[in-house]
Formats: sequence, structure tokens, C-alpha cells
Amino acid sequence: NEFRALTAEHFLGAMRGKLLVDLRNIYNPGEMRDAGLIYHSIGRE
Repeated sequence: NEFRALTAEHFLGAMRGKLLVDLRNIYNPGEMRDAGLIYHSIGRE
């Protein structure tokens, strides 16, 4: 779906802060953190 196509660069350009909470476990945690985002997913260990 359209949310899976979003990249870390998209989030960094669209948000004022760097906190991303992934409620559906869509994104790769390593990629998001490597890009500089503070990434938290719900339900993933």
C-alpha cells in the first residue's frame, strides 16, 4: 500500500521532529535508525 512506499528521507523531510512510531511494523528498524530517526514499533521485540 502507499505507506510501505514511504522512505526514511520522506519522513525526515515531512516532520519537524525525528520520532517515528510504527504501529503496524511496516518499516525496517535498522534503516529508520540509520537515517537518523528515533524509531519505535509496537508489538515488535
